[in-house]
Amino acid sequence: MSHLRHKIFLLVILFVVVGGGCLVLLVRAGGSGKEAEQESREVVFEGVLDCLPHKQTEGPVTQECALGLRVNNETYYGVSTNRFSSRGVVALPVGTAVRVRGKLEPIEKSGSGRLRAYDVKGVVKTSSLTAI
Repeated sequence: MSHLRHKIFLLVILFVVVGGGCLVLLVRAGGSGKEAEQESREVVFEGVLDCLPHKQTEGPVTQECALGLRVNNETYYGVSTNRFSSRGVVALPVGTAVRVRGKLEPIEKSGSGRLRAYDVKGVVKTSSLTAI
């Protein structure tokens, strides 16, 4: 009888460990907010090249246009074109519809300190950018 109890106890422990591991994987895969925002991932966005909005709108604000991507008329992303020549991007004016492929990184991990002044969801480390 003691041997049977030992086996049952081990099976219960096994189910708890496996079940807990599955729960952790489901929560991570689900992207429950801040954890998902802190991870880099490959993306394809279609949007419009636009000037990025400033975070601070009160007081003095510089008037330069930091070029970025506006998606769904409400979400902005910084665009880093360090992987290829930016001459093609400069030739595309604000308002151009584009498809951007690359790695989306949180602003904190992107290394783009200059973009922290803007209200962006992240920075796309661009591998391709084409007018559509």
